[in-house]
Amino acid sequence: MPEAGGKKLAEDLRIRLPDLRKLADELLRMRAAGAVTAFTVEAGNVAKAIKSLEDEADAMRQVANDMLGNNPPETTDA
Repeated sequence: MPEAGGKKLAEDLRIRLPDLRKLADELLRMRAAGAVTAFTVEAGNVAKAIKSLEDEADAMRQVANDMLGNNPPETTDA
């Protein structure tokens, strides 16, 4: 039967600790990379939403100007 005492556990941890640290570091890097990717995607979505709102505001402004006759004078080439 394998030894199950505290000394054996401590020895196993001491031996495996560098591997566990490498694994934890790699998992942290992967998690960070995923977070950066998600942030980038969401930032792009916000930029698209802002552009869409600006476009809608411009369209509404044009409708209002057309209804009120607030259009700039047309230029004629004389």
